[in-house]
Amino acid sequence: MEKTLPYDDVAWEHSDKVRENLQAIATLVASHHGGKPVEVKPPMSVEFADGSRAVMRLPKPEKVRNEAHTTLPIPLVLHVGTKEESPAGLGPFFIMEYAEATKAASRDLKWSLLPEDQSPQLDPNIDQGILETIYSQMAKILLQMWIPSSDRIGSIYEVDEDTFEVTRRPYTFNMGELAVLGTFSRAKLPPKDQIFDSSASYFQALADLHLQHLSHQRNDAVKDADDCRKKFVARRIFRRLAQENRLTSPSTAAGPFKIWCDDLRPANVLLHSNSEVAAVIDWEFTYFAPSEFAESPPWWLLLELPEYWPNGIDDWTKWYELRLPTFLKMLRQHEDAMIGEESLGEDQRLSDRMQQRWDSGDFWVAYAVRKSFAFDMVFWKKIFPRFFGLEPGQDAWQKALTLLGADERDEMERLTSRKMEELESRTLVWEDDEILLPAAETERGGT
Repeated sequence: MEKTLPYDDVAWEHSDKVRENLQAIATLVASHHGGKPVEVKPPMSVEFADGSRAVMRLPKPEKVRNEAHTTLPIPLVLHVGTKEESPAGLGPFFIMEYAEATKAASRDLKWSLLPEDQSPQLDPNIDQGILETIYSQMAKILLQMWIPSSDRIGSIYEVDEDTFEVTRRPYTFNMGELAVLGTFSRAKLPPKDQIFDSSASYFQALADLHLQHLSHQRNDAVKDADDCRKKFVARRIFRRLAQENRLTSPSTAAGPFKIWCDDLRPANVLLHSNSEVAAVIDWEFTYFAPSEFAESPPWWLLLELPEYWPNGIDDWTKWYELRLPTFLKMLRQHEDAMIGEESLGEDQRLSDRMQQRWDSGDFWVAYAVRKSFAFDMVFWKKIFPRFFGLEPGQDAWQKALTLLGADERDEMERLTSRKMEELESRTLVWEDDEILLPAAETERGGT
């Protein structure tokens, strides 16, 4: 699915502010790191006289809270500050120790023959030894995340010194995409204090979000009337499956829930020259999630997302199934070692669960519920055939219309009528209190 959005003037001005305030950044970082700064490298890396380094990052406010308190292997957080403390009001920030590493784990996996402007893919001719080494390091990280459990789904916050509890909603990568690429009002996201006590309730909330996204994104959400109807049908049926608890596993519906990071992938794992893990970065979108997420094998085995695979999702699946046995082999080796050390029980094996989730098709359910922009492709290719026995095709959505009631069809037609009007007006709408402008007046060009 296309994901296009005009450039944001505020983002352009923000990056200019960063470049203009490098010296102020160096002074601020030094005040928390200690030592004399001797060099500042854009965007915000500061080197000190003793050879040490620190970096300053400017994530969104909610992401600051999420990342600052992880106990997983990340560079030491020296300071977390507010927008008011940052140079020129750049925004909430971290100051973190610089991770001394030689490469990202993705570097040895990439196919070097791809054009520079094409996103990375796993080298189809990769040396098996290299593949096993990198997969092994990633498997070790996933097993560390697999051990902790919670009885609630949500983000972790420090309520007292050294006391952490699940007290806020999961803040997901998809929510960030909806706000930035889908012009989805943050006010319409789930309430910040909403936590979940079952996989079923969380899946229902995410299915609702898919419907809201279709309704609220004014531009480029649909191509024509039938495209709107097809997307509405998919989301309505998916939500019904969620309401009927058919998307989740009864054995794990009430927990325990597992640590999950939406952005964990080889590009965010930094390695030493001997391929041992130096640090894992970008834990912003980390929360306790349904075990269906953690028990699914990782999507990043091929580096590229299935929705962006050049030859389509079926070809992605074919290549994925060639690599999954290697990853599960490395995962089992680490499980064997932990079982031998009595730090993992035989009944806690993650590898068996991953194989089962892949074989059953649960992988695609967990993927679709997390991905608003990729939802339609996955639903019609992988989910609709599984639950309703109809093969994907151009007329699949028309056959699916028979599954909707009269009230749902009326709702579909009202939405379709509004979306056709929006196609004509091309008005840009963002937050609820924002002035509406013709989209052409706000574009800088480019997609």
